[in-house]
Amino acid sequence: MQWDATNARPSDDFLKFTTWPVESHWTNFLEKNDSLQPQATEAWINYLDKVQATPGLYLARNTEQLHSQWLYKKYASINRLEEGKYLIDNTNMPDIVYENKLLGNLVFIVNTGQGEKISHASLDGSPLLLRYKSHGKSFLYLPPLGKKQYILEIKTGPGLPEVYIDYIGTYNIYNTKLSPDNLEFDIKMYGSQKIDIHCPLPDTVISNNPFLEITDYYYNVNDGILTITLSGRDMQGESGRVIVGRF
Repeated sequence: MQWDATNARPSDDFLKFTTWPVESHWTNFLEKNDSLQPQATEAWINYLDKVQATPGLYLARNTEQLHSQWLYKKYASINRLEEGKYLIDNTNMPDIVYENKLLGNLVFIVNTGQGEKISHASLDGSPLLLRYKSHGKSFLYLPPLGKKQYILEIKTGPGLPEVYIDYIGTYNIYNTKLSPDNLEFDIKMYGSQKIDIHCPLPDTVISNNPFLEITDYYYNVNDGILTITLSGRDMQGESGRVIVGRF
């Protein structure tokens, strides 16, 4: 696919691709005839939806996440120790990756059955709170990994934990910390987006960066979901910490 080809998509036989990742350019999403742009946009939406639906594949939320997945796939190894328990060995990650701050989340795919959910997940004993489900696959988002080994534990079942973040946007959430009274998470926000957090009713919602602004938040008592609208100034991503306090 040429970089300057309009309304162009790669083959949808994804498993036969010989290069990873596969890149597209802004021109590929556009149609020369403005009246045909809605059809071109719909075709791209359907194409990307097929990527997400294909077993073993994941549609990255942003460029940083795409490059991080490539690095983990090349340099890290994941071995199953027993049912629901995995050893992640990231000791071969090159030092230059850390020197240039290139590494973000590791995305882990869990194939959950009908009505099944990730009821518990932890990394070295710390709960993993960022997750998403699509096309019968559940996705766990691990924090950026250091140059060491980790134990990942996962349990599936009909229930969900009391506190978790539903990853509905294109932002990046890194480290999360859960205590009896607070939930804290480090985030890089692109533009203005909503974050859905399943949790008890909080007293406070605070950002530690004045340029990472909480423009709105509300709590749906019936669903037990806190929805925060965050807006960042930096178009390359506004970073900061959000604290949801006093459950």
